[in-house]
Amino acid sequence: MFADAYRVYERYAHEIVRLAVLADTRPGSRPNRFEVGRWGRRRGLEFTSVKLLDYAGREAELDADTNLFATVVLTHLAAQATDNGVG
Repeated sequence: MFADAYRVYERYAHEIVRLAVLADTRPGSRPNRFEVGRWGRRRGLEFTSVKLLDYAGREAELDADTNLFATVVLTHLAAQATDNGVG
């Protein structure tokens, strides 16, 4: 994401919206920044994140939605529910 954002900016001189879709099972993990650095210098990237786990309990709403992404989220939640806590 960091390299892609830089390359788009370098080539087109336009900022892009960066969105991370988090599909893990850790409710407390919500990264929104990436940083690298050396010798006291830091370079970073901030991004918006969406956690699929936040949609648990909203399956009926997702099922009624015609947006393809709603179907993907619903499928992901069903897969997590059958995973017996592994993943």
